[in-house]
Amino acid sequence: MMFGRWREAIAVTAGLLLAFSLWLQQGVIDRSADASTATRVLDLPVAILPPNGTLSHVASVELLALAGAQALLLWLVYRAIAGRACGVPVLVGLGAAFLAMVVVDLGARTSLSNDAYAYIGYAKLASLREAYSPLNAPLSGSFAAVNAIWGVPLVPCIYGPAWLEGMRVLLSHATSLADAYAVLRLTNLALFVAVIASLHGLVRQPVLTALVALNPALHRLFIADVHNDLGGVLLVLVAFLFYRMRWRRVAIVAAALAGLVKLPLLAIGLLIACAEREARRRISVACAVLALGLAAYWAFVGNAYLAALRAVALGHALPGLHSLGARYEVYAALHVLLVCASLGTLAIAVVTGRDWEGGLWSLPTLASRVFPWYALWSLPLAALRPRRLASFLVAIPLVTMLMEHAIVPFGRTGTLTLVLAAFLAACLSSVYRAQTAAGWLRRRGTAEASRNAGNSSTENWSPVVKGPNSA
Repeated sequence: MMFGRWREAIAVTAGLLLAFSLWLQQGVIDRSADASTATRVLDLPVAILPPNGTLSHVASVELLALAGAQALLLWLVYRAIAGRACGVPVLVGLGAAFLAMVVVDLGARTSLSNDAYAYIGYAKLASLREAYSPLNAPLSGSFAAVNAIWGVPLVPCIYGPAWLEGMRVLLSHATSLADAYAVLRLTNLALFVAVIASLHGLVRQPVLTALVALNPALHRLFIADVHNDLGGVLLVLVAFLFYRMRWRRVAIVAAALAGLVKLPLLAIGLLIACAEREARRRISVACAVLALGLAAYWAFVGNAYLAALRAVALGHALPGLHSLGARYEVYAALHVLLVCASLGTLAIAVVTGRDWEGGLWSLPTLASRVFPWYALWSLPLAALRPRRLASFLVAIPLVTMLMEHAIVPFGRTGTLTLVLAAFLAACLSSVYRAQTAAGWLRRRGTAEASRNAGNSSTENWSPVVKGPNSA
């Protein structure tokens, strides 16, 4: 009994320290922005680093050290309450830590990304289609500050029409830049709570729910910095839940809608095919998701979306890659290999129904460039296995901080290149372990002995989310 109370005390203390570490982290970012003369030129409600700006080596090391401490604290929370019922004192303590983190999020004065201002700019254009081909005219009032960041005309929108229309509705009554930013933060807070609830519905383990709710990386990226991936990932998780309830058609629609938030999430939505046991049905589900998503893009924006993708790729993504300098070739090669691993992961899910763990760290590369908030794209795959989800949630504070383009411990993009190399190594390690368990050991006559000894490497090849046809 006494030992159990010590565990509860450790969990609550670790949760409160996570909130404190998030406050320290935001303080480092705020001080870096205050020290930049370029940041003070623009009158913004939430300051940003200048375009292509980087943090000092001291600030980078501080942020990485805090991210490492956050990973350790999340591990402590997991070890303290995993497999145990959480009493009222634990729930109250962890709930207080969550509320403290929300206070830090909503009060953050600085963001490491300027994406939120693009969202506001697109929402204030005259029509949905205009966002994909903006007119050569500045925005009015305080919203003109968006043009100082994203130019005149704005960079063409590459986000999905469902997300864009949602932003237009949400921000239709915002009369100032500060009001619009506050609405975005409150909206993402609501979406974050919905993600927590959906994930809890899938895994039914309070400790995993706590790892999501108290994850500093998710708070910083999606509430303080208001990146727009939460809604799409939420729809994929909801699609899993609908499949579990045997609402196949609703699940397919939810997965397709996820792609209307961001196009790569249409591919992530194919993971719902794992819920079907028959290959024919898996393939038909995948085709239905793709057909519905692509048809919706054509119906809402036509070829304007393709034109926007081409314009952004030629005008921003490719020049950004070439700015990597001598590491461009290494970065590009690693990126291509990881995209192939991601496509392989999705193909395995559709053809065999197996949720291959090797794709866990490759899915965030399903875009022309790699950013830390794309790590959330792996959450649906991680959620298919509780142990995998736990390791993923513990790792992402440090992983996403290493993926930040403003972090420069090994040069501007040297750090990101090393992260991609680590992602590829994780994929290759998974392939090696799977092949060892499934083939090489069998040929050597030792597979049965390995299984009897408790080898769990083949355990990663069967989905945990049960579909309507599952036993």
